[in-house]
Amino acid sequence: MAIQLDELVKDRNLAWDASTFGAYILSEDVLSELRRNNLPKNFHEVVPALENFPRLGEAINYFNRSYLKEGLGFGTIKGLSPKEFSKDQQRIIYWMMCNFLGDPLVQNAQGDLVYEVRDRGKTMEAGGRYSETSQGGVLHTDSVQWDHPPDILGLLCLHPAMSGGESVVVSAHSIHN
Repeated sequence: MAIQLDELVKDRNLAWDASTFGAYILSEDVLSELRRNNLPKNFHEVVPALENFPRLGEAINYFNRSYLKEGLGFGTIKGLSPKEFSKDQQRIIYWMMCNFLGDPLVQNAQGDLVYEVRDRGKTMEAGGRYSETSQGGVLHTDSVQWDHPPDILGLLCLHPAMSGGESVVVSAHSIHN
């Protein structure tokens, strides 16, 4: 469906604003399953272990259908308490969610499947990337360099910044309107 630039976009799944969406919160059943079953110890153990987490799989399938495919095209998943799940456990659960959503793709020329964004003491002026500095970035679209960019992009925040560090998601259709 081509939309002419002189037409207003009325589809709220395309032209949305902050009031349009909310977070998907993992249910107590899913959290109980994560607590009860032995979580994989590393990323390589995740795929074989997915069958032990059917409730998480159902939750992620629902999120995929309701938020990503039939909804706004993005969403936030909440419910993993850092008081209950260590950072390593949160990484593993995130990787389980990613694998329930599809086959992960490499993130860079080094072949990393997961790319950690953190301040590595670099600066933009010295050739660092935004993801390696404490400097703010500009609005951008991830993965435009690939011939076949991913259908889904996932982010996990383990260390919220004391100040700044906000992520911004915008609707190009709302900007157009």
